[in-house]
Amino acid sequence: MRHVVDLLCGIHDTFPQYSIQTHSCWWYATTIISVLDLFGAEFSINTGKLFRQNATNYTRKIVQFYSLKWFPGVVPVQEVSGVSDISAALDVKPSTRGVEDTLPEPLSSVMLESPFPVARGSYAAVFKGSWKSRPVALKLLGPTDKPEIAHKRFKGEMNIWRKLQHNRNVLPFFGHYVDDNGAMYLISPWCQHGDINNHLLMYPKTDREMLVLQLLHGLEYLHDQGVIHGDLRGANILVSDDHQVWIADFGLSKYLDQSPTSTVNRGNFRWMAPELLEREIPRGDLTPYTEATDIYSFAMTTIEIYTGSLPFPHLRYDVQAALSGQGRPGRPDGEGISHCMDDCLWDIIQECWVEEPTHRLSARQAKQRLGAHRKGRLSIAM
Repeated sequence: MRHVVDLLCGIHDTFPQYSIQTHSCWWYATTIISVLDLFGAEFSINTGKLFRQNATNYTRKIVQFYSLKWFPGVVPVQEVSGVSDISAALDVKPSTRGVEDTLPEPLSSVMLESPFPVARGSYAAVFKGSWKSRPVALKLLGPTDKPEIAHKRFKGEMNIWRKLQHNRNVLPFFGHYVDDNGAMYLISPWCQHGDINNHLLMYPKTDREMLVLQLLHGLEYLHDQGVIHGDLRGANILVSDDHQVWIADFGLSKYLDQSPTSTVNRGNFRWMAPELLEREIPRGDLTPYTEATDIYSFAMTTIEIYTGSLPFPHLRYDVQAALSGQGRPGRPDGEGISHCMDDCLWDIIQECWVEEPTHRLSARQAKQRLGAHRKGRLSIAM
Protein backbone atom coordinates (compact mmCIF):
# COMPACT_ATOMS: atom_id res chain seq x y z
CA MET A 1 0.00 0.00 0.00
CA ARG A 2 1.67 3.19 -1.17
CA HIS A 3 0.99 6.26 0.94
CA VAL A 4 2.13 8.81 -1.62
CA VAL A 5 0.93 12.17 -2.85
CA ASP A 6 2.48 13.12 -6.18
CA LEU A 7 2.53 16.82 -7.04
CA LEU A 8 3.26 17.18 -10.73
CA CYS A 9 4.31 20.63 -11.88
CA GLY A 10 3.47 22.01 -15.32
CA ILE A 11 2.76 25.32 -16.97
CA HIS A 12 -0.60 26.65 -18.19
CA ASP A 13 -0.26 30.06 -19.86
CA THR A 14 1.31 32.25 -17.16
CA PHE A 15 -0.01 30.27 -14.21
CA PRO A 16 1.66 27.37 -12.39
CA GLN A 17 -0.41 24.24 -12.63
CA TYR A 18 -0.52 21.45 -10.11
CA SER A 19 -2.22 18.15 -10.55
CA ILE A 20 -2.68 16.21 -7.34
CA GLN A 21 -2.76 12.47 -7.85
CA THR A 22 -3.35 10.16 -4.95
CA HIS A 23 -2.53 6.52 -4.38
CA SER A 24 -4.57 4.58 -1.80
CA CYS A 25 -4.80 7.43 0.77
CA TRP A 26 -7.14 10.13 -0.50
CA TRP A 27 -7.08 11.95 2.84
CA TYR A 28 -3.55 13.18 2.18
CA ALA A 29 -4.80 15.08 -0.84
CA THR A 30 -7.95 16.36 0.86
CA THR A 31 -5.88 17.86 3.66
CA ILE A 32 -3.53 19.56 1.20
CA ILE A 33 -6.53 20.84 -0.74
CA SER A 34 -8.14 22.16 2.45
CA VAL A 35 -4.96 24.06 3.30
CA LEU A 36 -4.75 25.57 -0.18
CA ASP A 37 -8.45 26.44 0.10
CA LEU A 38 -7.71 28.23 3.37
CA PHE A 39 -5.21 30.46 1.60
CA GLY A 40 -7.49 31.27 -1.30
CA ALA A 41 -6.26 28.94 -4.04
CA GLU A 42 -8.69 28.31 -6.88
CA PHE A 43 -9.59 24.63 -7.34
CA SER A 44 -11.04 23.26 -10.55
CA ILE A 45 -13.74 20.64 -9.98
CA ASN A 46 -13.43 19.10 -13.43
CA THR A 47 -9.68 18.68 -13.70
CA GLY A 48 -8.35 18.57 -10.16
CA LYS A 49 -5.85 21.30 -11.01
CA LEU A 50 -4.81 24.19 -8.82
CA PHE A 51 -4.01 27.55 -10.35
CA ARG A 52 -2.32 30.35 -8.42
CA GLN A 53 0.62 32.62 -9.19
CA ASN A 54 2.41 31.75 -5.95
CA ALA A 55 1.20 28.16 -5.72
CA THR A 56 4.78 26.95 -6.23
CA ASN A 57 6.00 28.25 -2.89
CA TYR A 58 2.82 27.25 -1.05
CA THR A 59 2.93 23.70 -2.33
CA ARG A 60 6.63 23.27 -1.65
CA LYS A 61 6.20 24.43 1.95
CA ILE A 62 3.15 22.21 2.44
CA VAL A 63 5.06 19.16 1.24
CA GLN A 64 8.07 20.02 3.41
CA PHE A 65 5.87 20.52 6.46
CA TYR A 66 3.72 17.42 6.07
CA SER A 67 6.54 15.12 5.01
CA LEU A 68 7.85 15.34 8.57
CA LYS A 69 4.52 14.02 9.85
CA TRP A 70 3.39 11.60 7.15
CA PHE A 71 6.31 9.90 5.51
CA PRO A 72 7.17 7.10 5.71
CA GLY A 73 4.57 6.35 8.41
CA VAL A 74 0.84 6.88 8.44
CA VAL A 75 -0.66 9.57 10.68
CA PRO A 76 -4.45 9.97 10.98
CA VAL A 77 -5.82 13.33 9.87
CA GLN A 78 -7.01 14.12 13.39
CA GLU A 79 -3.40 14.09 14.63
CA VAL A 80 -2.19 16.73 12.18
CA SER A 81 -1.42 20.06 13.86
CA GLY A 82 -3.99 22.86 13.82
CA VAL A 83 -4.36 25.80 11.51
CA SER A 84 -2.00 28.03 13.52
CA ASP A 85 0.86 25.52 13.11
CA ILE A 86 0.08 25.18 9.41
CA SER A 87 0.07 28.96 9.01
CA ALA A 88 3.43 29.25 10.74
CA ALA A 89 4.92 26.51 8.58
CA LEU A 90 3.64 28.13 5.39
CA ASP A 91 4.50 31.67 6.50
CA VAL A 92 1.42 33.07 4.77
CA LYS A 93 -1.79 34.73 5.92
CA PRO A 94 -5.33 33.63 5.06
CA SER A 95 -7.10 35.68 2.39
CA THR A 96 -9.45 38.33 3.73
CA ARG A 97 -11.72 38.17 0.68
CA GLY A 98 -13.53 35.46 -1.22
CA VAL A 99 -14.27 32.12 0.43
CA GLU A 100 -14.46 32.17 4.20
CA ASP A 101 -13.53 29.06 6.13
CA THR A 102 -16.62 28.93 8.36
CA LEU A 103 -20.31 29.29 7.69
CA PRO A 104 -22.65 31.50 9.74
CA GLU A 105 -25.40 29.89 11.78
CA PRO A 106 -28.08 28.35 9.53
CA LEU A 107 -31.66 29.57 9.59
CA SER A 108 -34.27 27.63 11.52
CA SER A 109 -38.01 27.16 10.96
CA VAL A 110 -37.55 26.73 7.21
CA MET A 111 -40.10 24.46 5.54
CA LEU A 112 -40.03 22.94 2.06
CA GLU A 113 -43.37 23.11 0.31
CA SER A 114 -42.59 20.11 -1.88
CA PRO A 115 -39.71 17.67 -2.33
CA PHE A 116 -39.82 18.40 -6.07
CA PRO A 117 -37.99 21.44 -7.49
CA VAL A 118 -39.93 24.18 -9.24
CA ALA A 119 -36.94 24.89 -11.49
CA ARG A 120 -33.76 23.06 -12.37
CA GLY A 121 -30.62 24.12 -14.22
CA SER A 122 -27.18 22.73 -14.97
CA TYR A 123 -25.76 23.70 -11.60
CA ALA A 124 -28.68 23.96 -9.17
CA ALA A 125 -32.32 23.24 -8.40
CA VAL A 126 -34.78 25.68 -6.83
CA PHE A 127 -37.50 24.68 -4.38
CA LYS A 128 -40.36 26.68 -2.92
CA GLY A 129 -40.70 26.89 0.84
CA SER A 130 -41.50 29.19 3.72
CA TRP A 131 -39.56 30.94 6.46
CA LYS A 132 -41.20 33.00 9.19
CA SER A 133 -44.53 32.65 7.38
CA ARG A 134 -43.23 34.20 4.17
CA PRO A 135 -42.65 32.37 0.88
CA VAL A 136 -39.00 31.80 0.04
CA ALA A 137 -36.90 30.18 -2.66
CA LEU A 138 -34.43 27.48 -1.60
CA LYS A 139 -31.51 26.97 -3.96
CA LEU A 140 -29.79 23.59 -3.80
CA LEU A 141 -26.49 23.37 -5.65
CA GLY A 142 -25.95 20.34 -7.86
CA PRO A 143 -24.03 17.39 -6.41
CA THR A 144 -20.37 16.66 -7.10
CA ASP A 145 -18.38 13.50 -6.54
CA LYS A 146 -16.27 15.25 -3.88
CA PRO A 147 -18.09 16.66 -0.81
CA GLU A 148 -15.27 19.10 -0.04
CA ILE A 149 -15.64 20.64 -3.50
CA ALA A 150 -19.41 20.97 -3.12
CA HIS A 151 -18.87 22.62 0.26
CA LYS A 152 -16.43 25.11 -1.25
CA ARG A 153 -18.85 25.97 -4.07
CA PHE A 154 -21.61 26.56 -1.54
CA LYS A 155 -19.41 28.77 0.64
CA GLY A 156 -18.10 30.67 -2.37
CA GLU A 157 -21.53 31.64 -3.68
CA MET A 158 -22.93 32.40 -0.23
CA ASN A 159 -20.01 34.54 0.92
CA ILE A 160 -20.15 36.72 -2.18
CA TRP A 161 -23.95 36.99 -2.19
CA ARG A 162 -24.36 37.90 1.48
CA LYS A 163 -21.95 40.83 1.09
CA LEU A 164 -24.04 42.35 -1.70
CA GLN A 165 -27.05 43.40 0.34
CA HIS A 166 -26.99 47.18 -0.01
CA ASN A 167 -28.58 47.64 -3.40
CA ARG A 168 -32.24 47.41 -4.32
CA ASN A 169 -31.42 45.68 -7.61
CA VAL A 170 -29.59 42.68 -6.13
CA LEU A 171 -31.67 39.71 -4.97
CA PRO A 172 -31.82 39.81 -1.13
CA PHE A 173 -30.13 36.96 0.71
CA PHE A 174 -31.77 35.71 3.90
CA GLY A 175 -29.26 33.03 4.87
CA HIS A 176 -28.75 29.31 4.46
CA TYR A 177 -30.60 26.25 5.70
CA VAL A 178 -29.41 22.71 6.41
CA ASP A 179 -32.03 19.96 6.34
CA ASP A 180 -32.07 16.72 8.33
CA ASN A 181 -30.09 14.95 5.61
CA GLY A 182 -27.33 17.56 5.62
CA ALA A 183 -28.36 19.18 2.31
CA MET A 184 -27.58 22.91 2.30
CA TYR A 185 -29.83 25.52 0.68
CA LEU A 186 -29.42 29.23 -0.06
CA ILE A 187 -32.54 31.17 0.97
CA SER A 188 -33.96 34.22 -0.83
CA PRO A 189 -37.38 35.84 -1.41
CA TRP A 190 -39.84 33.95 -3.55
CA CYS A 191 -40.55 35.73 -6.85
CA GLN A 192 -43.98 34.62 -7.97
CA HIS A 193 -43.43 35.82 -11.53
CA GLY A 194 -40.04 34.16 -11.91
CA ASP A 195 -37.34 35.63 -14.11
CA ILE A 196 -37.58 38.79 -16.19
CA ASN A 197 -38.73 36.91 -19.30
CA ASN A 198 -41.70 35.34 -17.51
CA HIS A 199 -42.50 38.69 -15.89
CA LEU A 200 -42.66 40.38 -19.30
CA LEU A 201 -44.96 37.69 -20.63
CA MET A 202 -47.37 38.49 -17.80
CA TYR A 203 -46.88 42.25 -18.05
CA PRO A 204 -46.14 42.97 -21.74
CA LYS A 205 -46.69 46.73 -21.33
CA THR A 206 -43.90 47.04 -18.76
CA ASP A 207 -41.45 49.91 -19.32
CA ARG A 208 -38.54 47.83 -20.61
CA GLU A 209 -36.16 50.76 -20.66
CA MET A 210 -36.72 51.25 -16.93
CA LEU A 211 -35.93 47.57 -16.33
CA VAL A 212 -32.68 47.99 -18.27
CA LEU A 213 -31.81 51.07 -16.19
CA GLN A 214 -32.42 49.09 -12.99
CA LEU A 215 -30.26 46.28 -14.33
CA LEU A 216 -27.43 48.76 -14.94
CA HIS A 217 -27.88 50.14 -11.43
CA GLY A 218 -27.41 46.67 -9.96
CA LEU A 219 -24.50 45.81 -12.25
CA GLU A 220 -22.74 49.08 -11.41
CA TYR A 221 -23.06 48.17 -7.72
CA LEU A 222 -21.55 44.72 -8.28
CA HIS A 223 -18.57 46.17 -10.13
CA ASP A 224 -18.12 48.89 -7.49
CA GLN A 225 -17.86 46.08 -4.94
CA GLY A 226 -15.21 44.39 -7.06
CA VAL A 227 -17.52 41.52 -8.07
CA ILE A 228 -17.85 40.02 -11.55
CA HIS A 229 -21.18 38.27 -12.09
CA GLY A 230 -20.00 35.90 -14.81
CA ASP A 231 -23.39 34.66 -16.03
CA LEU A 232 -25.63 37.65 -16.73
CA ARG A 233 -28.72 36.72 -18.79
CA GLY A 234 -32.48 36.84 -18.54
CA ALA A 235 -32.80 33.60 -16.58
CA ASN A 236 -30.64 35.10 -13.81
CA ILE A 237 -32.59 38.34 -13.49
CA LEU A 238 -35.68 38.18 -11.30
CA VAL A 239 -38.42 40.77 -10.81
CA SER A 240 -39.90 41.47 -7.39
CA ASP A 241 -43.61 41.80 -6.68
CA ASP A 242 -43.21 45.59 -6.83
CA HIS A 243 -41.57 45.33 -10.28
CA GLN A 244 -37.96 45.90 -9.22
CA VAL A 245 -35.18 44.10 -11.08
CA TRP A 246 -33.14 41.73 -8.90
CA ILE A 247 -29.82 40.39 -10.20
CA ALA A 248 -29.54 36.79 -9.00
CA ASP A 249 -27.40 33.64 -9.19
CA PHE A 250 -23.84 34.29 -8.04
CA GLY A 251 -22.63 30.73 -8.63
CA LEU A 252 -20.04 31.88 -11.18
CA SER A 253 -19.24 35.22 -9.55
CA LYS A 254 -15.82 36.16 -8.24
CA TYR A 255 -13.90 39.08 -6.78
CA LEU A 256 -11.61 41.07 -9.05
CA ASP A 257 -8.66 40.62 -6.67
CA GLN A 258 -9.02 36.85 -6.63
CA SER A 259 -7.20 34.70 -9.14
CA PRO A 260 -8.22 36.19 -12.52
CA THR A 261 -10.02 33.09 -13.68
CA SER A 262 -13.40 31.46 -13.34
CA THR A 263 -14.77 28.22 -14.71
CA VAL A 264 -16.40 28.73 -18.10
CA ASN A 265 -20.15 28.11 -18.16
CA ARG A 266 -20.39 26.24 -21.44
CA GLY A 267 -24.16 26.32 -21.82
CA ASN A 268 -24.54 30.09 -22.25
CA PHE A 269 -22.58 30.94 -25.38
CA ARG A 270 -25.31 33.27 -26.66
CA TRP A 271 -24.50 35.83 -23.95
CA MET A 272 -20.75 35.22 -23.84
CA ALA A 273 -18.21 37.86 -24.90
CA PRO A 274 -16.12 36.99 -27.99
CA GLU A 275 -12.84 37.01 -26.05
CA LEU A 276 -14.17 34.01 -24.13
CA LEU A 277 -14.78 32.19 -27.41
CA GLU A 278 -11.78 33.20 -29.50
CA ARG A 279 -9.99 29.91 -28.92
CA GLU A 280 -11.03 26.31 -28.37
CA ILE A 281 -11.49 25.85 -24.63
CA PRO A 282 -10.78 22.31 -23.41
CA ARG A 283 -13.32 20.99 -20.95
CA GLY A 284 -12.39 22.04 -17.42
CA ASP A 285 -10.03 24.78 -18.61
CA LEU A 286 -10.21 28.21 -17.00
CA THR A 287 -10.83 31.47 -18.83
CA PRO A 288 -10.96 35.07 -17.52
CA TYR A 289 -14.17 36.92 -16.79
CA THR A 290 -14.02 40.70 -16.39
CA GLU A 291 -16.27 43.74 -16.04
CA ALA A 292 -16.09 44.00 -19.84
CA THR A 293 -17.44 40.45 -20.29
CA ASP A 294 -20.30 41.33 -17.92
CA ILE A 295 -21.04 44.42 -20.02
CA TYR A 296 -21.14 42.36 -23.21
CA SER A 297 -23.58 39.96 -21.51
CA PHE A 298 -25.66 42.95 -20.38
CA ALA A 299 -25.99 44.07 -24.01
CA MET A 300 -27.18 40.62 -25.09
CA THR A 301 -29.57 40.50 -22.13
CA THR A 302 -31.06 43.85 -23.15
CA ILE A 303 -31.77 42.42 -26.60
CA GLU A 304 -33.42 39.47 -24.86
CA ILE A 305 -35.58 41.85 -22.79
CA TYR A 306 -36.75 43.79 -25.85
CA THR A 307 -37.31 40.89 -28.23
CA GLY A 308 -38.63 38.24 -25.86
CA SER A 309 -36.22 35.80 -27.52
CA LEU A 310 -32.76 34.44 -26.91
CA PRO A 311 -29.91 36.22 -28.69
CA PHE A 312 -29.43 34.74 -32.18
CA PRO A 313 -32.86 33.03 -32.18
CA HIS A 314 -32.39 31.91 -35.80
CA LEU A 315 -29.51 29.66 -34.69
CA ARG A 316 -30.79 26.44 -33.25
CA TYR A 317 -27.82 25.38 -31.15
CA ASP A 318 -25.70 27.38 -28.71
CA VAL A 319 -22.57 26.06 -30.41
CA GLN A 320 -23.71 27.63 -33.67
CA ALA A 321 -24.24 30.93 -31.88
CA ALA A 322 -20.73 30.71 -30.49
CA LEU A 323 -19.35 30.26 -33.99
CA SER A 324 -21.18 33.26 -35.42
CA GLY A 325 -17.99 35.32 -35.45
CA GLN A 326 -18.39 39.05 -35.01
CA GLY A 327 -22.09 39.01 -35.78
CA ARG A 328 -24.47 40.80 -33.42
CA PRO A 329 -28.26 40.70 -33.10
CA GLY A 330 -30.23 43.27 -35.05
CA ARG A 331 -32.03 46.22 -33.50
CA PRO A 332 -35.43 45.34 -31.99
CA ASP A 333 -37.99 46.78 -34.41
CA GLY A 334 -41.35 46.15 -32.79
CA GLU A 335 -42.30 43.35 -35.16
CA GLY A 336 -44.10 40.38 -33.61
CA ILE A 337 -43.43 40.23 -29.87
CA SER A 338 -40.42 42.52 -30.23
CA HIS A 339 -40.52 46.04 -28.76
CA CYS A 340 -38.94 49.07 -30.40
CA MET A 341 -35.65 50.30 -28.94
CA ASP A 342 -34.94 54.02 -29.24
CA ASP A 343 -31.76 55.50 -30.71
CA CYS A 344 -30.04 56.29 -27.40
CA LEU A 345 -30.35 52.79 -25.95
CA TRP A 346 -29.39 51.20 -29.27
CA ASP A 347 -26.23 53.33 -29.38
CA ILE A 348 -25.41 52.29 -25.81
CA ILE A 349 -25.90 48.62 -26.63
CA GLN A 350 -23.58 48.85 -29.63
CA GLU A 351 -20.88 50.41 -27.44
CA CYS A 352 -21.32 47.62 -24.88
CA TRP A 353 -20.69 44.76 -27.31
CA VAL A 354 -17.80 46.11 -29.38
CA GLU A 355 -15.13 43.52 -30.15
CA GLU A 356 -12.35 45.18 -28.14
CA PRO A 357 -13.12 44.77 -24.39
CA THR A 358 -11.30 47.96 -23.36
CA HIS A 359 -13.52 50.02 -25.69
CA ARG A 360 -16.79 48.92 -24.08
CA LEU A 361 -18.73 51.23 -21.80
CA SER A 362 -18.65 50.64 -18.07
CA ALA A 363 -21.91 49.96 -16.22
CA ARG A 364 -21.69 53.44 -14.69
CA GLN A 365 -21.22 55.13 -18.08
CA ALA A 366 -24.11 53.22 -19.62
CA LYS A 367 -26.37 53.97 -16.64
CA GLN A 368 -25.53 57.68 -16.66
CA ARG A 369 -26.19 58.02 -20.38
CA LEU A 370 -29.48 56.15 -20.29
CA GLY A 371 -30.58 57.97 -17.13
CA ALA A 372 -29.77 61.37 -18.61
CA HIS A 373 -31.64 60.45 -21.78
CA ARG A 374 -34.75 59.46 -19.85
CA LYS A 375 -34.58 62.58 -17.71
CA GLY A 376 -34.25 64.80 -20.77
CA ARG A 377 -37.12 63.06 -22.51
CA LEU A 378 -39.36 63.54 -19.47
CA SER A 379 -38.40 67.22 -19.29
CA ILE A 380 -39.41 67.71 -22.91
CA ALA A 381 -42.71 65.91 -22.30
CA MET A 382 -43.49 68.22 -19.38
